[in-house]
Amino acid sequence: MRSMPYSALLHGNTGILLALSTRIPPIVFAGECIPDAVCAHSVNYPNYLTRKHFWQNPFPLSSVSPEEFPTWRWDFRKRKFFRTSGKVLTEAIRSKSVLANHKVQAIMQIMGNLNLSRAELATGLDFQETVYRLKKSQAQAYKKLGSAENASEFPFVEQYAEIAGISLEQAADEILFKSKIAEDKLLRSERMRLKYFDKLKKASNAEEIDAVMSEFHRENYLSALV
Repeated sequence: MRSMPYSALLHGNTGILLALSTRIPPIVFAGECIPDAVCAHSVNYPNYLTRKHFWQNPFPLSSVSPEEFPTWRWDFRKRKFFRTSGKVLTEAIRSKSVLANHKVQAIMQIMGNLNLSRAELATGLDFQETVYRLKKSQAQAYKKLGSAENASEFPFVEQYAEIAGISLEQAADEILFKSKIAEDKLLRSERMRLKYFDKLKKASNAEEIDAVMSEFHRENYLSALV
């Protein structure tokens, strides 16, 4: 059994730990909007995988509170964490860590909610999105032509019509209608992603992040009612 890999957000000049997560995207997001921050991935590999570490505590820093993160620094060459010297641990770095952790937690909530809103569009089948694109393009081509002397020119539309027991015209209409419904749902969630990712990137303190999240949850709830 493998220990889950951890990603870290670090202060670029000192290697001081700002934020930590088992999820890469939130750390990468925070790294894009926190000045002088860099990302390091799988920081618990290979030096925190001994039997002692694994059975007693998979990764010692996993139980450290975010307030304590800056008291540790990452050594890129040795791939280990060491205690931070008091000389380099400034209040500015502590404040940067607080901001980073708020952004990591906030973006995880936003990503989770947006993934949930898109979940019904997930098929669980490999290449099904490719199938849907082909069906849509063939339905559009059929509608543009108006009719088809040879239905085999549009195999996905023909197959849909055969299974549903309807005409090619009806099959094309149904395919395009379902495609439009799916696109509208994706359009709404993409608007939310663009809007709130941008707001969260620009937030400069915990209070602004809280305000962004309150607005997001309110709009996300109202959107779900539509």
